[in-house]
Amino acid sequence: MESDDCNCFSLLQVVDLFESVRLNLASIVFFWSAQCGLTQDATTRLMQQLKKTQLSVDSGGGVDSVTLALTLALLYAFDLSILQRLEDTDPLVQEHPLLVEKNFIPTLLRELSSITGWASPGIGKAIFEMYHIYLYI
Repeated sequence: MESDDCNCFSLLQVVDLFESVRLNLASIVFFWSAQCGLTQDATTRLMQQLKKTQLSVDSGGGVDSVTLALTLALLYAFDLSILQRLEDTDPLVQEHPLLVEKNFIPTLLRELSSITGWASPGIGKAIFEMYHIYLYI
């Protein structure tokens, strides 16, 4: 079999495909979090993943899209603005994971009590600060 007949992917194509899949998965987590919040388990796992994430920049000098989407997904997990828009008796409020799961907030406080141990302390500090802003709004 000659190499011209082979339908092989180049390494660059494989890397591009991998990055595309990563971004699509991060986007799904973001949309899931924005629409209905994340469970305690999902939030804890996301936070653990972000703690291990090395900050990388994209070609424009900003945070890469995957890290940004996952960070925003975590921030949406803290969002309780639903309480300002809906009545306490609304099913969306009664089913919100942050309000339903009893150990959720203490677990978040424990996880966010320190930004040490983050591979990229800037991400940890941003999440830590935003969480505290959410507490006071």
